[in-house]
Amino acid sequence: MRRFLPGLALMMGTQVFANPIETNTVTYQLANDYAECEILVDAPVDTESDIAWNLNNFIHENLQTVKLGVSDNVASPITQAMVDQCGKKRMAEMMANIKEIYGGEKPNAPHMYKTEIRKEFDNNNLVTYTATIFTYDGGAHGMTQSTSVTYSKDLVMRLSYDNAFSPEGLKALKQALREGLKKYFEVTTDQELIGMLNGVDDPYDLPLPGGDPFITQQGLVLRYAPYEIAPYSAGMPTVTIPWTKIRSLLRPIVADDFVPAK
Repeated sequence: MRRFLPGLALMMGTQVFANPIETNTVTYQLANDYAECEILVDAPVDTESDIAWNLNNFIHENLQTVKLGVSDNVASPITQAMVDQCGKKRMAEMMANIKEIYGGEKPNAPHMYKTEIRKEFDNNNLVTYTATIFTYDGGAHGMTQSTSVTYSKDLVMRLSYDNAFSPEGLKALKQALREGLKKYFEVTTDQELIGMLNGVDDPYDLPLPGGDPFITQQGLVLRYAPYEIAPYSAGMPTVTIPWTKIRSLLRPIVADDFVPAK
């Protein structure tokens, strides 16, 4: 049974999902004077298809169901009971941590674990999911992590730098990244841009974000994690490349599956 197509070798017998991915929103929420836990998941209703299998796998990874001992099936359908268990275990972890640090005293501010895993974009050709996780366990500030994934519905292939972009496309991507980061930081020169970044000496050889690129209504998005390329105060530097330019960056063999020609 074909579940995930990591490369470009298998092109026959693919499934076509022209309709939107139907979802149910599953939530958990619990708060007291010590800690707050909130979880929200757009769970695929479909339980049989390869695309649903991969989306469920993405949700499991970000909920960390295996680590929490909630599930040993990394792609099983997402249920209310599963999300409830994740929430209860996260709450128990925070309460144990608070007790260890503060004894019986309340922390200055409630510790937090808040997760949203949403279907961000869905059209005839692709679907994008985004997981946003905010944690606060004391200290000066909390930490936000955001991970996104785009799948071709036809190939059931995850969009990544390695499998979807041509060598020429990657070069053009870095050029667009440089100009996009200038807009993000509101600077105009290469030297000013370098001054905003950490560990970067050459604006013409910027490191690509560690997370995969993804596609939204606005275009192709490249997003860095906090601290990945800039100080915490810079947030998550993000560059969006318009739809009109995406197709030219992709390998011809996959271009139609992600961004068909009009």
